[in-house]
Amino acid sequence: MMVPNSHQPHEGNAQVRLKERKIVKTISTKKVAAVAVASLGFGLLSVVPAYADARTTATVSAATTVASATATQTLGTITLSAALASTDTIAVSSLTGPAGGTVTVTAVAAAVPNTGSDAHIITVGQTDGVLTRASGTGTGSGTVVGQVSRPGTYVMTFAGGGSVNFTATGQANSISPLVADGLSETAANTTNKAAANGVAGTFNTVTVGVVSGTGVNVAGGNTVGTSGRRTLVSVSGAGATIASATNLTIASDKLSAVTSTSNMTFASNPGAIVISTPTAGTITVNSYLESSSSGIFSTTADKTVTITVNATANVGTFSATNTKTYLSNDPSAAETTTDDTVSATSAVSATAIGRIDVTLKDASDALLTSKAIAVTTTGQALVSAASDGTAKAIVASLTTNSSTGVATVYIYATGVGGTGTVTLTYGTTAVSTKTVTTYGSVATLTATVKKNVTTGESESAAIEVIAKDSNGNVVPSVGLTITSGTTATVASFTATSSSASEAKAGTASVAVSGVAAGTSTLTIADTSTGKITTTAVVTVGADEAATVTMAFDKTSYAPGEKMILTLTAKDSKAGAVGDSSTASSLSFLSSFPVQGTLPSATDFKLGKQAITLYAPASGGSFSITATLTSGAAWSSTLDGTTVSATATVVDANQSSLLTQIDALNAKIVALNALIAKIMKKLGVK
Repeated sequence: MMVPNSHQPHEGNAQVRLKERKIVKTISTKKVAAVAVASLGFGLLSVVPAYADARTTATVSAATTVASATATQTLGTITLSAALASTDTIAVSSLTGPAGGTVTVTAVAAAVPNTGSDAHIITVGQTDGVLTRASGTGTGSGTVVGQVSRPGTYVMTFAGGGSVNFTATGQANSISPLVADGLSETAANTTNKAAANGVAGTFNTVTVGVVSGTGVNVAGGNTVGTSGRRTLVSVSGAGATIASATNLTIASDKLSAVTSTSNMTFASNPGAIVISTPTAGTITVNSYLESSSSGIFSTTADKTVTITVNATANVGTFSATNTKTYLSNDPSAAETTTDDTVSATSAVSATAIGRIDVTLKDASDALLTSKAIAVTTTGQALVSAASDGTAKAIVASLTTNSSTGVATVYIYATGVGGTGTVTLTYGTTAVSTKTVTTYGSVATLTATVKKNVTTGESESAAIEVIAKDSNGNVVPSVGLTITSGTTATVASFTATSSSASEAKAGTASVAVSGVAAGTSTLTIADTSTGKITTTAVVTVGADEAATVTMAFDKTSYAPGEKMILTLTAKDSKAGAVGDSSTASSLSFLSSFPVQGTLPSATDFKLGKQAITLYAPASGGSFSITATLTSGAAWSSTLDGTTVSATATVVDANQSSLLTQIDALNAKIVALNALIAKIMKKLGVK
């Protein structure tokens, strides 16, 4: 067989080279086409007039850096190529920049058109921005003055040609107030805040309000705080400096220090400190009161404001943390602190069964007004923006109020019992999901005894009775008729089953009065039909124990294993005593250290008190002794007596070793028996 020579071309190499020539040919063709198109493009450009509007050709030499959300700032310089009359306009053909950004042009200075008395707001992506000269004529250069809503790079292009380019570096934020003297704030400042957000940037600031206390005269140059005393303010962290101050005096040498402190004197109330936020991090603002007119300041801060400076803008950015959403079971009133439990009949009604109120806020804790919130439901719930059920219409979205930032949706039953969820979504973020329950007629009753009853007393929350419909949903507050099997122990009575919130929390609602010691089987039925029943066995015992015993739940434990130590109290008839608690009634002593807390008070539930502990770390037997010092939980004859419980800690490694030793001993015994047998056969003695 002949081996191919790797240095000689063969059929495969020829095919490869043929493909390479085709590729080169294709590339060359594309280059020719590109050159032709480019030449055509330059030809087209060459026939375009030098300007579309001779009056408004604008130029700018370089990009300008500005700070966002500042009242006035120079955005850029433009140059006109022709004179303008007082009514002439120039058009902004486009504005590019960050999504949702706006530029509010307040003036086009010098011999350049401006907006007159009304600022013109141009939105990113808008193409019809028109600026009108207020008065006068002229040509030349001028500055575009305005305000920017968001950080980012903007390009404002004019219809006549040219553009103004600028970069907005960040967002200024304000909070108010820092109460300088610790007294209540003045009427001009209704909100105290201990925290604020800022954005890192060379031009960015946070304003902290400084307010005098009620009744303190700050007019005429009097100092803040008690009349004749001053306040020392310290600003530190994240490269912060005091950029400026309003209505108060700060020593000029304190305006640029990284750690800035200054005595402050009010010119009028309130005052404000503008703090620069050049870098991300935390800034702390402290105020210290002058303890006397001698200039001695307290070493403890009277008020503190913490500013968190973020790397990116947070104004207008949705914040799940700052946004608050609450569910109320009262359609006529909003809940403002915690969610209610909504459980209502499933019957269709013109009355809402509940409402959800959402206050939409951004990362700077500012309201997000006039914003759309999507509403979706699953399960048994209908939603409407109307509180009047007769006019309700199913809604897919809400809009937050233009001033309060609040949106409200009302929830209605569907006619079918079950669980329903309502989800509110802002943009792509789920703001909140709330759950409501509707129910049909009672199908089952379940009773759980929670407490023993003391003779001659009424024990509240002794039995938990929960009513449910055929779907297993809680039917709240059902009327109950309770018939006692032994009326000498417990008399018959009426009661009400658990409410929705009680059922959710596992809180019993039925109180039982004990007549005499013993037990009674109670038959519990729904009052409306008497057909749905359940039973509960109630124990009525003495209020004092005749015997108290104590025991562990196991006889042995591994080191550190969980242990349950139980005290059991019984009356003179060996029945469990009524539930009771007595402070300072127990004293414990353990032979080995245990993990956990040994109580000093009794707390008998159903005649028992369970204590959770953890076994000692070392192996061996140990005991715990409790002295019944004194208390109403038992007879006075038990005062000073003791009860004990013992157990053993077994180390698993030690047990394994003992097992191995036992096995070895067994083998030695067997070997000795074999040797004795052999020696006997050999006649060896």
